Amino acid sequence: MMRALRPQQADSESNPQPVVLNRLKVTCYKLGLTVFITSIYQYQKEGVRKGQFQDDHMYYVFAFLLWSFCAYSLHRLAHLKSVYNPLFRIHLAHHLAEYGKEDNYAFQWPAWPSYLLWFDDLNSSLDVWITLVLPAALVSLIIPQTHFSVLGFVYLYEVFLSEHNLDHNPQISGAVTSVLAIGNYHLTHHHYPRYNYGLYLTLWDFVFVTVRPGKAGDMSQLFWQSMSRNDLIGF
Repeated sequence: MMRALRPQQADSESNPQPVVLNRLKVTCYKLGLTVFITSIYQYQKEGVRKGQFQDDHMYYVFAFLLWSFCAYSLHRLAHLKSVYNPLFRIHLAHHLAEYGKEDNYAFQWPAWPSYLLWFDDLNSSLDVWITLVLPAALVSLIIPQTHFSVLGFVYLYEVFLSEHNLDHNPQISGAVTSVLAIGNYHLTHHHYPRYNYGLYLTLWDFVFVTVRPGKAGDMSQLFWQSMSRNDLIGF
């Protein structure tokens, strides 16, 4: 069910962050991006030199990391509040829904439109296509040695495991949410949109300093104490 956003909650991050902290975060983002792209380039260059194209499991690792980085970046871009940002308008539908308050979180088979990657409405579907499916397809084309495994993973996850099964399941908390961006980790992002942009992995939130401060076990408490929502805010 879709509902309008409520008034902005009283929370410490609702106040403007210090200019120095903002500049530091942007610097970390640029530095992390440079190091990551350079590492991939050097690895590919070394692979070309040695002729290592087949049966190299590291291709799968790099492909998955590259895709998850693209998904993180697009998700973060979708939080830039601007009339000139179509991703913001598309992603808004996802944050209007009331997640984490269902009565039953047992596994549910998806509705038949989900098998065609159609999720409720056009904006919700575009959100998945642009942020997750398109990067997976491009990575699969750029790194053909992975045999479209990343794209297959995205399809299976989004159809069978996302939504209330893993992504928005408040019963998932603890150490697992320090590595995987599921359960309370992702639900925290819905109430504190400046943090926890990571999808599938929490890695890039730690790399680019966007993980919400506090232990993973604290996130559930913070989530349920918050009875209202922040407006969508970019970095």
